[in-house]
Amino acid sequence: MQGQEVKGSFEKYINKTLHEITSLAVIINARGILPDNFELDAWIPDLGIAFEWDAGGESTHPLAHREYKDRLAKQMGITVYHVNPTKRYPRQFITANMKRIVRAAEKRLLQRLINDQNSEIGWLRTHS
Repeated sequence: MQGQEVKGSFEKYINKTLHEITSLAVIINARGILPDNFELDAWIPDLGIAFEWDAGGESTHPLAHREYKDRLAKQMGITVYHVNPTKRYPRQFITANMKRIVRAAEKRLLQRLINDQNSEIGWLRTHS
C-alpha cells in the first residue's frame, strides 16, 4: 500500500478537506489496495470508505470501468463514493456531502467498537 504525492488541484482540495473533517489517516492516490493495479483517489482505511473524483464524466470515467472498480473495492470491504464537480454541484456542496459521509462512517465505526467491547464484557462475565 502506498500513497502518492499530492500534486493536482483536486488532490490538494480533497486532502485538505478530508483532513479538516477527520483526524483519521487519509491516503491520497492509494495504490496496492485493489487488484488489477487500480488506485483509490482518496481512501480512509479505518472507515472503509474511499472517494473517487469523476470530473470529465463518461469520456474519462466510463460507467463499466467505475462499476468494475467499485465491485473490486466492495470485495475488499471498501465503499466508494463518487465525486463529480459541476456548476450544479459546487465544491461547497461536495464538501458538505463528504463531511456527512465521513461522520456517518465514524459513527458506524464507534458503534462497532462499542458492540465489540460489550461482547467482550459479556464473554468475561459468562467465563469468570
